[in-house]
Amino acid sequence: MNCVIPGSNVKFLGKTFHTLAKIGDEIYFEAQENQVVLSSVNAATTEFGLFKLLRQFFTKYHLAEDLSKTDSQDVTPIGVKIRAKPLCIAFKYISLLDRNLDTCTISLDSNPTKLKLNFEYKNKIRRLVNIWLMDSDESLEVGSLNSPNCHKIISWSTTFSHALANFRRTDSEITLIASSSKLLLRNYMDSDDVKMNAVRSQVSLSSNEFETYEILEDATVTFPSRAFRAAVQFADNFNRQITITFKDPGRPVEVQFSNSSTFKAKFIMATMHQSLSLNSTPTSASPVSVARSVSPESTESIDLLTGYKTHKKNSIEKKTAELVINDEFVGLRENKDDSEVIPATPDGSKRMRFLFQRCLEPTIKSHLPMDEEVYAENSDPECEAILYSD
Repeated sequence: MNCVIPGSNVKFLGKTFHTLAKIGDEIYFEAQENQVVLSSVNAATTEFGLFKLLRQFFTKYHLAEDLSKTDSQDVTPIGVKIRAKPLCIAFKYISLLDRNLDTCTISLDSNPTKLKLNFEYKNKIRRLVNIWLMDSDESLEVGSLNSPNCHKIISWSTTFSHALANFRRTDSEITLIASSSKLLLRNYMDSDDVKMNAVRSQVSLSSNEFETYEILEDATVTFPSRAFRAAVQFADNFNRQITITFKDPGRPVEVQFSNSSTFKAKFIMATMHQSLSLNSTPTSASPVSVARSVSPESTESIDLLTGYKTHKKNSIEKKTAELVINDEFVGLRENKDDSEVIPATPDGSKRMRFLFQRCLEPTIKSHLPMDEEVYAENSDPECEAILYSD
């Protein structure tokens, strides 16, 4: 595989790698007949991101290793897996050098062991980067929500970008509450989660602020915010319209945006089942799977929803342990209030008293003998009379 990317699109490619790196530590690179597919999934399989770079994105695109052959002459797609960190480092300062960057060439052999990047600049400087591949022939595949009963919201990226600015980056989940007249976005907080510094954030958006607002009935879904934030930030950089499709709690949320001639992007996030948020116990629901192709003969299926529930179950167990500690602390305080016993202040440690013993000594030592010799006469006669009267 050999493809040439013009300098104007190299910055876009670099942002694509950085966006996928926010989701997972590995990026799946697959060269097909008419496009290049870049995808990533997190370890809990709750967030998935995919970019399709169409043939018009490249100046030259040859899937066959022999450039004399055409791509339709018995050429199989090439799929490899790469670590995200080396790719992000290779495209780290592209935005500063894009004015002098002419082209970027990406090449893969028929039996690839490394990805070759060739950056050519206008001042005849060439930079070569070789990234070793991971020992895996896996590729990610995911379906789409084509059900006619799905809710759909379409708006420009700035609308969601301004809404996300009201949330902390530490908010791991966002709850979307859709009604016929408005859309509410709020950070998800478990009712059993007790935090002293917790901040409740909520943003209300009218239905008139969206290009398309099709809500069949009132719906509430809770999904991870990391992939959603990455998708909105990427679309905002290139001023794209975002399409959000969702259905019921337990079914995934799909975020899409594209440019019909050069690329298509899709992000899928698992949602929390309604019974999980109310009762804090995982239940089964209709699964949405991401197929991971190991070989042409066998496929392995990863359940987005199951992975998300496992992750949530672990977090619930952790929160339960914290609540037990908090209940014991509250119980101790109640016992102290009933008995009306105020404990005394504990004494300082011996080490601290030894270090600061001079500070604890009294300033005036009365046991020392007073010197009767007068070195300076008193200048105030009134004080002198009072002194002698005593």
